[in-house]
Amino acid sequence: MTFFQNIQNRFGILIVVVIFVFLFVGCVKDKAPSDMPSLQPCTIIVIMDGKPLANASVHCQPNDNGKWYGSGITDNNGVAKILTLSRYSGLTTGDYVVSVIKKIPDPNWTPKPEEGHPNISVIDEKFGDETTSPLKCTVTTGKNQFQLEVTTP
Repeated sequence: MTFFQNIQNRFGILIVVVIFVFLFVGCVKDKAPSDMPSLQPCTIIVIMDGKPLANASVHCQPNDNGKWYGSGITDNNGVAKILTLSRYSGLTTGDYVVSVIKKIPDPNWTPKPEEGHPNISVIDEKFGDETTSPLKCTVTTGKNQFQLEVTTP
């Protein structure tokens, strides 16, 4: 075996080991905090004008202002899979206020060098603030799915 073939074989083995390590690390679940209560699967479907609302940010704040809030982003079907602390699948049982936000670049904006491109809300802004949002949900043991409707401004 030549010197270069020996290096190629060792490099090939190294690549296989590196791939294995990345696959193994990627499969290890992030350990939840020890004081976190058990989480229940939760999805929220957001509807606007009778149609699913895609790419909206959904935030679930516990009524007791606890630290186990959840959030997610709606897909093309308006479905958001809710994650506690943005990383653990599901929510703890209890009552939540739900806020929904979706903003797009203002189509009527006139470019000004000193200003950034402003965004406008495509839904009534009362839904985007937990103090004014009328959206609520109660998470119970087992699967939870809620359909919530928002309106235009």
